[in-house]
Amino acid sequence: MWAGLSAAVALILLEVIPGPPTADVQPRYTIISIAAGLVMIVLAFPWSPVPTPDAHGSEAAGPADLRTSRRRHARAVLTAASVVASVGLLVALAPRLFGLPNLMPQTAQSSLALAGLALMGTAVMWLWLAAMVAWAWRFAQEGGLVRRLAPAWAKSPVLCVVVVTVVLLLMAGAMLTCFWWARVRQWERQTWLSGATPNLRTIDQGEFLAAFWATGIRWVYSYAWVLAGVAFLAFLRTRVRAERPAGKLPPELEPLKQDFLLVTLLFAFVVGLRQVPLAGSAALYGVWLPLTILSLYALRVVTGPWSVLARMPEGFSPTRPGSEQCRQQLLEKAHLYRRVHHQLMLMDRGHEGSAEREKLEDQLRDVHEWLRCEPADGRLPDRVSVLDVALSWGPRDHWWDNARHAARLAFWFGVPATLALTWLDYLRDSRTRLVTQHHPIGLVEIAANLAVWQLAWAAAGFFLGALWRVLPGSRGPVRAVAVTVGYAAPIGVAALFVNVADTNAGYALLHVLLMLSVLTLTSIWMDMATFSGERKFWPTRLGLLLSIYQLRGISTQIAYLLTQAGVAASIWIQLAASDSDPPF
Repeated sequence: MWAGLSAAVALILLEVIPGPPTADVQPRYTIISIAAGLVMIVLAFPWSPVPTPDAHGSEAAGPADLRTSRRRHARAVLTAASVVASVGLLVALAPRLFGLPNLMPQTAQSSLALAGLALMGTAVMWLWLAAMVAWAWRFAQEGGLVRRLAPAWAKSPVLCVVVVTVVLLLMAGAMLTCFWWARVRQWERQTWLSGATPNLRTIDQGEFLAAFWATGIRWVYSYAWVLAGVAFLAFLRTRVRAERPAGKLPPELEPLKQDFLLVTLLFAFVVGLRQVPLAGSAALYGVWLPLTILSLYALRVVTGPWSVLARMPEGFSPTRPGSEQCRQQLLEKAHLYRRVHHQLMLMDRGHEGSAEREKLEDQLRDVHEWLRCEPADGRLPDRVSVLDVALSWGPRDHWWDNARHAARLAFWFGVPATLALTWLDYLRDSRTRLVTQHHPIGLVEIAANLAVWQLAWAAAGFFLGALWRVLPGSRGPVRAVAVTVGYAAPIGVAALFVNVADTNAGYALLHVLLMLSVLTLTSIWMDMATFSGERKFWPTRLGLLLSIYQLRGISTQIAYLLTQAGVAASIWIQLAASDSDPPF
């Protein structure tokens, strides 16, 4: 439904509202926009609460109670939307009440008239923002992504609708304020030398307010792809819940078939689409998605056989390490493995009191025996240690939980990268700041850019965690390299068009390096989280990390991270010092 509705709304935006409104069609444009917002809210059915189980595992409400609840929720949502829509229609259909002979901007000669146009634009913006929130809530609720908020929505729908209404009004008002501030600066820049009469200033303000909602809804709808990401994540969560009823774990090591497609689509929409501007042409949106999906599928096919768990002998059962008892055995053997290696290192350095080498080597042979919950013969492959198996399994039992954990880590590790890219795109020099400050969507675009980049890092971390067990490498940073290669492949193809599109290739390289750095840090913390139960043995996280990677490994990782940061910083400085292109 959402796909068809998106196409219809896009057609409305492109054909029915082709540009700034004019005198003879302004009411029609406003009515169409208000009607489209209302239709999107109604079709989302945000008042349909999903039954939530009570403490005993049974549904807390019967069919009759659910019908009553839906009616209460529907009345609350439709009342709020109808009130806001009525305000916008009142200005559009009865402009004389606000001192407007008609909606022609030149007729707005009073403060009341300007306030009426502002009220109409704010109402339209509220409806479109509410439509986006309604669809996001519907997807998230059906997918079980808002379990903490759902009880409040079920018990107090009126209060929730009031809170959301106020928040959306503040957002619409903030957008109007940002647009107005940019318009004032633009007017001052244009008239600072010649001057302007108060009448011309009022006419300019009227033209801005009359066109505000048209510009605003185009900008809001340009971020509708976020809803696709929410839908994919919700659908994936629904499938995961169906696959493991009563907490039972499925035998798969990774998301398979439809689940992998959903994970890939989530990455392509939320992460991949952020890179289309690097090619210098918006026309590549049509080929970028399939190119990204193809790259990720190729990554899975090529690297799968090289993963640690794929090299295990035939008969290895992934469900056994998934149980709590077997997972504990795995972690204990990995801890013993690290301890024996540390003792051998001390012996090589001549420390007195170290155990005899022969006895230590016997312990390593015992650890290398095949890990099974049931007694059986078998050994790990020669080049695979029990530590490799533990790190490859990850900190959680199910791939979905690994994905969620990695997404949270990547979100926070991506904050510096988000700030660096936002500064580079919108604030790096006087020319860029001038364009940002004088463009209608300049300030709101900065806020949106901060949010969507954070979503991109989280989605990249989610992909890394979901495929954690089937990516190559015995340590997390190697897995981060594999995902970065899949991310960079479409950018490499786009680099072929750099000379034609006159795009700076440094941007592409910077994005790849930042992605590699964020995922590398995420993977290192994933390795630490695998042995989080040992935190009581170590005073700091660095001590735990040193125990996992050993001295040589941790020094290599630190040098690796510093190299990434140094190269990324040098490219960022070079781009910040170069001549800037307008961000819009």
